[in-house]
Amino acid sequence: MAGVTDDVALRELILRYRRLRTMGGRQAQGRGQEFNTFLRDLLRAWGLEAHADQRGLRNRDETDVGFSVGRAYYILEAKWTKEPINLDPVAKLYLRLRVRPPNTAAVLVSMAGFTGPVREFTEYHPEIILLDRTHIEAMLTGLVDPDVLLHLLFSWTSRRGGSYVTAADLLLSPYPPNLPVWTGPGDSVSPVPAVTGFADTVGASVVLTAEPQEDHFTGMSLASDRSLLLTCGSGVQRLDPRSGRTSWELPLAGTRTAVAPGASGGLLVACESGIVSWDGEQLLPVAGAFRPGSQLITGPAGSRWVFSTTGPTGDVWKGSHTLTRIGERVGDETHWPIEFSGQVKRAALTGTGDLYLGSGYQGGVLEVGAGMRLDDSNWFIAAPLRDLTALLAVGEHTVLSAGASTEAGQVALYSTDLRTGRHSELVTVEGNAATALAGDGEGGCYLLLDAWIPRSTRPRPVLMHLAGAAQDMQSAAVPAS
Repeated sequence: MAGVTDDVALRELILRYRRLRTMGGRQAQGRGQEFNTFLRDLLRAWGLEAHADQRGLRNRDETDVGFSVGRAYYILEAKWTKEPINLDPVAKLYLRLRVRPPNTAAVLVSMAGFTGPVREFTEYHPEIILLDRTHIEAMLTGLVDPDVLLHLLFSWTSRRGGSYVTAADLLLSPYPPNLPVWTGPGDSVSPVPAVTGFADTVGASVVLTAEPQEDHFTGMSLASDRSLLLTCGSGVQRLDPRSGRTSWELPLAGTRTAVAPGASGGLLVACESGIVSWDGEQLLPVAGAFRPGSQLITGPAGSRWVFSTTGPTGDVWKGSHTLTRIGERVGDETHWPIEFSGQVKRAALTGTGDLYLGSGYQGGVLEVGAGMRLDDSNWFIAAPLRDLTALLAVGEHTVLSAGASTEAGQVALYSTDLRTGRHSELVTVEGNAATALAGDGEGGCYLLLDAWIPRSTRPRPVLMHLAGAAQDMQSAAVPAS
């Protein structure tokens, strides 16, 4: 979590934020002071010096929060009301600035937004910065450092004027990298990787290849129109596997893992330490303060989950594994700890809502709830891969596992029957690493891998289609051991 000095503090702040959100009636009247200390602690969690409820000289005014970023100084006025605020808080804040040093700026936070007159006034008084709920939640979830947020805001307003910029305008890249060019096997100037073996029930074919990428893909999901959503460090790209056409779906730096469907359409994506929703116009933080390497997972009926880990649990390692169900808004999450003394490489939720955990050696299925524990009583030997890097749950009882084969220079895909713990090897292909798996909606799946291809100086992305691989059925009798 870049920049955060205390990520545990952010998770605790999310709990406080949920309480602030649910305050009503008389409690809401006292929310203001608690909100001040909340904002102070949020800034401190990012390593900034911040002070709440500061009285001015001779008690002539009061500042909700004062903070500094480097050698820049700010006074902050915070409002949590039902309706967008009018000009009164703006006028008071403007008067306070007049008795502060000339290098001081003002920040006006309104969780309900701003009326038109407020926007118009601050367009001509850019020393007053406007932040709304989405900006606060972006910092709270670990999506963006306050220092970076203010830098982006000043960079934007110095070019265009004004003092209010939406979170989407601040965070989305106006100049994303060039999209990769995908070509079919017959059009490629380089040969495709060789398929060295596959099961009788699977038809394996190379669909597309692309030139080597500086920005590696980290996830893949099937969209409703049967296109593929590919995640990389610069955002989410849409790829038509039939034509090879690509476009930017979400040019957002820091994204990772496969995307998931949003609650009201659109999509969810993991970015930095947060989870955000995107509907084509609005970028909204949904959950966050997750550890690096956490995985966004789709469960039954489109439910959204995050598996996060800090390493094996137990007296020696003292790490933690956590499964989190995401709600509609920041603070609506539900967390369940998982006790397991091994490292978890990948996790997936089955059609029954059970959780499959795959490590380098062990695998197991857990019923989601309190007291989840994977130990000698309920684990089996995982698919025989040197490194598990992609996982896909199929139906109620099957998972597909892909990764580096035990044979050097090869990638393998296995199907595992979770009722028996038995594995079937579906395909082996010459490759460097398996990147992602996604169903095709017709009983097959796509496998995205990196492969060293002759005359290529670096590994190239290769998209394969495996007909019949994503079927929930009794696996062939290949013992797990």
